[in-house]
Amino acid sequence: MKFTREECHEIWKTYGASPESYAKTSIERSNVLVGLIEELIISPGASILELGCNVGRNLECLYQAGYKNLIGLDISTEAFEQMAKSYPKLFSICHTYKCSIEHWSKLPDRTLVEDVIFTMATLMHLHPDSEWVFEKIAERCIYLITIEAETQNTSNTVPRNYKDVFESLGMVQIKEQSMGDTMKHKTVEPYIARVFKHG
Repeated sequence: MKFTREECHEIWKTYGASPESYAKTSIERSNVLVGLIEELIISPGASILELGCNVGRNLECLYQAGYKNLIGLDISTEAFEQMAKSYPKLFSICHTYKCSIEHWSKLPDRTLVEDVIFTMATLMHLHPDSEWVFEKIAERCIYLITIEAETQNTSNTVPRNYKDVFESLGMVQIKEQSMGDTMKHKTVEPYIARVFKHG
């Protein structure tokens, strides 16, 4: 990764995946996520937090599946503005944090443990100087789902094996699957879905 952490934050504040186009992207990958959560037999009232939610396409699919205690975090103001336009019902019930993952991990009100935290193509962009947030993420959930390109190594991505990362922090991987064609997008790098819980 050639950018500093501050430069990475600026990139995702102003660019990232265009919120308007992201809302129109195929929902196949979001449906895979919903299936992973449903396999955990998570109740409709469970708290589910997405780190790096962009416009909220994943959260919208969860909302349509009956989940209502939804939380979205993203560093982009434009993303939440587009969420209000694209998914007004979701936006009206979704608790949102417009900040970086690093900032969220330090918030004094983050004392509650979420039932599920998930990421999709987000942690791969986390700067190496911020890897301390992995411990915070592990502390604040019962289940964790990561869907990331683990071998991609570019100017703004870092290759990591998230099984190694989160099992070193006391979590246990209970499921692993390839996302296959649903996450090919503009890269040939494989995306891997992993589900963790505390041991």
